[in-house]
Amino acid sequence: MVERQPVIVVLDQVEDLFAAASFAPLQGRFETRTGMQQLLDQVAVRRFRPGEALHLRLALRQSTEVGDDAIRAAIRGYCAAVIDDRQLDLKRIRRAGRNALLLGLGFLAACMALSTAANAATFLPEFVRRLFGEGLVIAGWVGLWRPIEVMLFDTRPPQHDIRLHRAIAAAEIDVLRTA
Repeated sequence: MVERQPVIVVLDQVEDLFAAASFAPLQGRFETRTGMQQLLDQVAVRRFRPGEALHLRLALRQSTEVGDDAIRAAIRGYCAAVIDDRQLDLKRIRRAGRNALLLGLGFLAACMALSTAANAATFLPEFVRRLFGEGLVIAGWVGLWRPIEVMLFDTRPPQHDIRLHRAIAAAEIDVLRTA
């Protein structure tokens, strides 16, 4: 297997890992994201397969008394907390999707019944029967748009976040001190 380039994040101090440093261009500080946000952004743009080893390199410009193992544990703990949070988001989204699907299916059934009734109403002109008959069927199917969107697409961002945080939590993490 080919060794991939490590993801490298350079921080002034270890505290910048979870709290954004103050933006101060005159002092040479241009980054507004936390170290974890930088890390997530870099991992997100890489194409990696689930289970593929990820190598992270955290470079600190200022010395710190915080040990490498404590930094690794903090990153893994942070990732575990985010994963738990996103899994709750997924459960909430899926419940909302199921509820919307039930409502949408009921709406579709009502529209189909009304469409059948409109088509059977021989006292109405043919144009009106077709307008209401076909229009109600279309409206019923459009009523399923949002439930399908929730079930198929709204679940993707939390799933993506979970995958990224799992990859980071399982990664080999090197802490380099450049000071």
